[in-house]
Amino acid sequence: MIKEFKTYKTISFSLANARTDEKYDITGDFIIVETLDGSATIKLDRKSNDSIDLEKFSQVNTDFERFYLTNTAQSGKTLKLMIGGAASFKAIQSSPRSEAHIRRDVQEATPIENVNVAAGGMVTHYRWDVDGYQFLAFMIDTTIDGGNFTIYPQCSLDNVNWFDPKTQADVDKVYNATDEKICRGFVLASRYFRLVCYNGGGSAARITARLISRY
Repeated sequence: MIKEFKTYKTISFSLANARTDEKYDITGDFIIVETLDGSATIKLDRKSNDSIDLEKFSQVNTDFERFYLTNTAQSGKTLKLMIGGAASFKAIQSSPRSEAHIRRDVQEATPIENVNVAAGGMVTHYRWDVDGYQFLAFMIDTTIDGGNFTIYPQCSLDNVNWFDPKTQADVDKVYNATDEKICRGFVLASRYFRLVCYNGGGSAARITARLISRY
């Protein structure tokens, strides 16, 4: 990134505690989201103004005298804003990805770890944010005696409506993982991803699911 500026300041906010329209008397003519690994919104000048979702908008260019910050409680999450007060500020991104989504090239998680699933039971996990990532792989490790463990990957744009990926033959992408270790890859075109894991066997099973995605 190339920057030309007269004055600016960087401010970090812990998102560990919830806020609702918390007021900050800070003036400026632009805001850049330098880091955001959670979710937050701001309103400029007045509480009655519409909220700006900082996950979706990485830069705001307008004069303001104050702003109001809102976020849910998100342990370990941080928001870092660059706020400027000079009209000569210029920012040129070297990548088409917005700064709000430039976090790291690879992210990993173990959303399901050694979970016991009863016969006929199902387990899933909280949505995994893959917005801006291009590729994803999931790894499943199960232990089951005499049954059928089935994995259903799902994608979503809003974390409300979930969709089943299809093969070229218009068949749901479903994977068997009965007492074995499997790994499958995806090319991503969604914002959220999750795994639904169903134990169709006659006895309990243990499952671990690992996820990795990269740009």
